[in-house]
Amino acid sequence: MGFLASVFGSRTRVNALAALVGGKKMTESELAAEASAPVSEVNRQFPALVASGLVRLERVGKSKVYSIDETHFLYPALKELFGSLDSALEGEARRVAGCVAARCNGLKAIILFGSVAARRARLGESDVDLLFITREGGEGDAKAAARACLEGRGVDCKPIVVSLEAYLEKLKKGDRFYSLVHAEGKTLYGEKPKRFG
Repeated sequence: MGFLASVFGSRTRVNALAALVGGKKMTESELAAEASAPVSEVNRQFPALVASGLVRLERVGKSKVYSIDETHFLYPALKELFGSLDSALEGEARRVAGCVAARCNGLKAIILFGSVAARRARLGESDVDLLFITREGGEGDAKAAARACLEGRGVDCKPIVVSLEAYLEKLKKGDRFYSLVHAEGKTLYGEKPKRFG
């Protein structure tokens, strides 16, 4: 178990490994951004991963460039683990969407957005971002249904509930958040409303 502790010893390592499993080469500053950690922390954490043989280090000028060793015995398991995290969280989002749809009248659409929709979930950091679009006055019912469907599941999800009218108004005004959800979110129930109609 000492070997696994040296590989997974910190959140920085876990997040950086998740980024590298995609097969990209990344500089220390790119890894720091992906791991939500300072560059100094990446530099402190990565010698153990390089020593384990799981991560390769290449020096390009003054920069350190890291990549995953796809021939390492742990690589297939890591690829499965990080790939299945996205699938597991999206599956839970779909389960919640189905549960809420069965309990809530007047629901127009449920949209998954954020890191799970983009398939960039991170262990211990990612939550399930859901936007519920309801008929006018149905927001309370949708919130109550979402709370009931999430209870005891162990998933971090703080659903956003908005009426169809308010959603369309926010799109019409060019609200960046709602425009991004509309453009990039995955529809789990119903249909995304027509942008201005």
